Amino acid sequence: MTSDRCSVPSVSRTVRLAILGDIHANIVALDAVLASIAEAGITDALITGDTVMRGLEPEECVARVRSTGWPCISGNTDRRVVTTPLTDETDSADRKPGSRRWTRAILSDDALQWLDALPGSVEATLGPYRVVAIHGDQTIPPGLVDDAASDHDIVAIMDALRADVLCVAHTHSPMLRRIGDRLVVNAGSVGEGRLDDHRPSWAWLQSEGNGHISATIERIESPLSPPRAKHHRRGHSRLGRPRSSSDGDQLGTPTDRTGTERHGNHGGGERSSPPPP
Repeated sequence: MTSDRCSVPSVSRTVRLAILGDIHANIVALDAVLASIAEAGITDALITGDTVMRGLEPEECVARVRSTGWPCISGNTDRRVVTTPLTDETDSADRKPGSRRWTRAILSDDALQWLDALPGSVEATLGPYRVVAIHGDQTIPPGLVDDAASDHDIVAIMDALRADVLCVAHTHSPMLRRIGDRLVVNAGSVGEGRLDDHRPSWAWLQSEGNGHISATIERIESPLSPPRAKHHRRGHSRLGRPRSSSDGDQLGTPTDRTGTERHGNHGGGERSSPPPP
């Protein structure tokens, strides 16, 4: 692996930044999200890991992510695929499409080398704020960044990363969470949804020029991202051209922290609107 932190000067002057991750080798969902980002007119993004494994198109997803030129970090499934040895004797689980050994066996050497070289974090500057993206499974101090985590624990992680805005993945659960003048964003999953929501999701940040950053969760209005369950393994839904919508949920209960959050020196507010064209 390369160093754990990667500076990304190419996005340092951007005013809008997309966040996407947990692709899980689902090319249909990835293409839908990339089309939604393009339609929104956003040209810069950070990709929060888990590009491969569990889905059926790992090579295609690696190629598509690389073609964007956007910084991408390593997720736990990416590391599992890279570090899993191939053996002649494998059981039925090893041969199952989407498994780590199946994924490693069908990936090209070039794709594996690219995955192996991914950093553990990337960073960007958005307005006056330092944005850091990690996958979220290997935090320092240790701890999962989710709704159950305390503000104290999350602040400790952000302090270690010197982050004003922390972008995480891993849980597949979209979340916007403000802690004082800091903001935590989980864009949800592109390729592997939850039991109650099979829609691909992504997020975007915007520097508003007045010392504020706003964050919005977006969802593709088509069930292209089945959750991790045996009865969903037979294939992905292909229900025509997907629609995209902004998530208008308000910040509310600890189990449903999604929506739009304004982040800045003057406190928080809420807004529900699609990305400007």
